[in-house]
Order: sequence, then structure tokens, then C-alpha cells
Amino acid sequence: DKGLVTKIDVKTGKQIWQTELEKARMGFSASPILAGNHVYLTREDGVTFVIKEDDGEIVSKNTLAEEFTVSTPVFADGQILVRTMQALYCIGK
Repeated sequence: DKGLVTKIDVKTGKQIWQTELEKARMGFSASPILAGNHVYLTREDGVTFVIKEDDGEIVSKNTLAEEFTVSTPVFADGQILVRTMQALYCIGK
């Protein structure tokens, strides 16, 4: 839980890229999720990082009112659903 995200080639076992996410007091309990060509990683303090699947570039960092969450985000109809201890957020159009 050091904030490192690594993409590994499953055939060769070789590392393709590694990205270090901003460190914080809280760690990651939710599973990363791939949607389209982005990986979404939600930290326990409600911060979600969005990184490009192909090169590991961080393209976005979003905070949900500093609410505690250990739930994996869910994607449906172009929207992302994130459950915290207090609420269920639906982000999208």
C-alpha cells in the first residue's frame, strides 16, 4: 500500500510502467478498476486517481468531500458510482 501502480506484461512478466501516486495517511482498500483506457483507483480518504492504461500518466485526481470509503467504484451507462460510509455518489451525465 505504498501508492505504486505497476503495469506488467502477463506473457513476459516484465514491467511496462510504474506510477507513484500522491502519498497520504490513508491507503487503498478498493480494487483498481479499468474502464475504457483508464484505470481508476480510490483511496480510503475519498480521493480517486485516474491514470492512462497505456502509459500510467495521471490524468485526474478527484476528492469526494474527504469521506471515508473502502468500496470499489462501479461503472454503469457512462457514470461512476462510489459508495462512502455516508453516501452513494453518482458522477457523470
